[in-house]
Amino acid sequence: MTNRTIMPSSYEERIEILFDKKERKPNEIRSSLTLLMSEAERNFTNKPNSIWSGVMCVMSGIDLVAKFYADSDISKVGERFENYLINLMGLSPEDAKLVYHARCAYMHSFSLYSEDYKTNEKYFVHPRFENWQFIVRKTKCDGKTVHFELCIDTLYRTFEESLERLRENMLTSERKNFSDLFDKYGTDKPLFMGPNFYDYCNFKK
Repeated sequence: MTNRTIMPSSYEERIEILFDKKERKPNEIRSSLTLLMSEAERNFTNKPNSIWSGVMCVMSGIDLVAKFYADSDISKVGERFENYLINLMGLSPEDAKLVYHARCAYMHSFSLYSEDYKTNEKYFVHPRFENWQFIVRKTKCDGKTVHFELCIDTLYRTFEESLERLRENMLTSERKNFSDLFDKYGTDKPLFMGPNFYDYCNFKK
């Protein structure tokens, strides 16, 4: 698709935009996923000074694509997040749970602590910058207090690699709610009310 000022109507065209890796001008339709990955790459390039911002981009990115994978944005955030980690990033259910608590720690309070208020389990994240093969490693479990290491470089690379698998999955198994999710989360011009975003945003060409 060459015209990036017209909102696409077909499922395949919207998939093309969502996974578009090209830089686009601000007055074009730009993929929110592409913008997010570009921001993450800049943060990881500048490591370790902005590594926390980088890992927050990745956690936000998993939240984003987990909606498309699950074909839903209604509640069950943790379940969607962990299912994506298990099915498309190859984590075990136990490791997926740890990464989800790391996500809660970073995204909710910009910290390294998370708590499951249903089970009273407490989680302490120890970020690592080394190039490990694994993403998480539990280091200590004292009753209901868990300490674990998070290799954020590996998390970033594994997430990036999962996007092509997601794209193929979505092309072979069409989602019935994709259009609605795409209109809300797929681009930097959300909630389109018509086929031309200039009309909706009152922009001038």
